[in-house]
Amino acid sequence: MTQNIEPNSDAAGSDTIEPTTPVRAAQTKSAIVQKLLSRNKGATLAEIMAATCWQPHSTRAFLTGLRKKGRVAARDAKRRRDQLADGALSMAALAEQIAGLVELPPARLRAEWRRLHRSQPMPEGMSSDLLARSIAWALQEKALGGLPPARRRELDRLARQLAETGDLDLERQRQLKAGTRLVRQWHSRTYVVTVHDQGYEFDGRRYPSLTPIAREITGAAWSGPRFFGLRA
Repeated sequence: MTQNIEPNSDAAGSDTIEPTTPVRAAQTKSAIVQKLLSRNKGATLAEIMAATCWQPHSTRAFLTGLRKKGRVAARDAKRRRDQLADGALSMAALAEQIAGLVELPPARLRAEWRRLHRSQPMPEGMSSDLLARSIAWALQEKALGGLPPARRRELDRLARQLAETGDLDLERQRQLKAGTRLVRQWHSRTYVVTVHDQGYEFDGRRYPSLTPIAREITGAAWSGPRFFGLRA
C-alpha cells in the first residue's frame, strides 16, 4: 500500500535560513588613526597613542609614513612651541609635547633647556633623562602655573639649610608657626629659640635651621629637631 506523506509546514519552516547581518571586520589601527586625523580639529599625538596603545616612537613613525604619502599636512612646529610657551595649548597638546621629549637627541634637549631657562646657566653633567625631566617641569609650569611663593620660599630655605648644615628638618618644624618659642634646659641653663617664617632666632642671631643652634649650645654634633624635642 502506498503511503502518502504530506510535507510538514513547520519542518519546512525550520529549514529556512534567515539572512544574517554580515560581520564587520575589526577596524585596523591604521584606519583608527586616519579617522582621528580626518576630524576638523585633527588629532594630537596623545589622542592617537590612547586610541592605538602605541608608544610615542611607533606613533611618530606611522605619522611620518603618512606624511611621505601626502596624507598628513606638515605641522607648524614653531607655532605649536610658541603657543605652548604662552600656555595656549590644551592638556592633550601639553602631554604630546612632553611625550616627545624622550625621542629628542641630547643636542636638541640642551637647546630646549636653554630656551626655557634663559636666565639660568645649565648645570654641568646633566644627563639626557634629567634634562628631559627639567624641560617637562618647565613646560608644565608655563602652561599650568608654578609653585606658590610660600612653597618656593620653603624650598629655598631647605636648599640653604642642606648646603650649610647637611641636615634637613622635615618632620615637625613645618607645623611651627612664626612666633613660636622653643625652650630647652641644658646644664642648668634655659635657652629660648624663636621661630620665624624663614629660619630661627637665637641669642640675637638668625639661623636657617635648629641644628647649628643645638651644636652651639652643646658643643657637640646634635640634631636640632631632636635636641628641641621635635623628633623622637
